[in-house]
Amino acid sequence: GEPLSLEQLREMKGKPVWCEDVERWAIVSVSDAGKWKDVPFALFEKNGGRFEWNVEDRELSLYSYPPAHIDRSKWEPCAVCENKTCRICINAGVVSYGDPCCECDATASGGSYYEHSNFCPHCGRPLTEEAWAELERRVRMPEPPEEG
Repeated sequence: GEPLSLEQLREMKGKPVWCEDVERWAIVSVSDAGKWKDVPFALFEKNGGRFEWNVEDRELSLYSYPPAHIDRSKWEPCAVCENKTCRICINAGVVSYGDPCCECDATASGGSYYEHSNFCPHCGRPLTEEAWAELERRVRMPEPPEEG
């Protein structure tokens, strides 16, 4: 999820990168000599114009692939995610979905029910930053276009 570093970009001369700032693919250009030696530029076309921007001066965010943008606020936690009702009690019919939990051992230890999963076992919502990152990797756009 982190933008490519200047060093990484220097090694990607002629390769496509996703330019988040203009929301399109660009080609990395790096000169071998002169005033701009080893300075990465992003070359792209937009609205019929051709642009070549200095990555560092413009503080561009370039990636190997487009970052996924998942609006986390749209995926509201279910009662299991919020640890109000445990899935064990729901499945056993002890409580109905959304009812307060019976305080069974599954949740009494402060959420130990989730310790082996980064995703809610009931609705699949990511529960950790690592899980959100994994989900975002899964929903990324396709690979960049072929070079040529």
